[in-house]
Amino acid sequence: MNRSYSKIRHIQESNLRLEKRMLSEQVNPVTTSGTTEQPAKQQPTSQNPLCNSSTGTAGTGTKTPYMVCVWKDQFATYIKLTDIAKGTTLASVYDQDFVKANTQFFDKVDAALPGKRIGVDLPMPINPDN
Repeated sequence: MNRSYSKIRHIQESNLRLEKRMLSEQVNPVTTSGTTEQPAKQQPTSQNPLCNSSTGTAGTGTKTPYMVCVWKDQFATYIKLTDIAKGTTLASVYDQDFVKANTQFFDKVDAALPGKRIGVDLPMPINPDN
């Protein structure tokens, strides 16, 4: 019995060392021959969407009570507008291409929130291809 506890403890300690090493590599990128490698651009996915809650181009304007999120997978680009306070989805679309999805999104937002304009009263979707 004593031996199995020792093995478990060894595995736990090894896992902790590995986790610390991985975390330190994420914080301090690995250097090769004196140059620091830049981390790769992270692709927007459902796990990591591009979100914006401000008006104007790329969220440079004022904060709104709405959040627009954009993400992609191998099949389509998805755009979703949410009321932050209520946690409800107001408009949601997907299409193979961002431009088509964005056009459909504008139409759905116009139907769901008449009188509100994207970029002026509502946040603007961010193109995941840029």
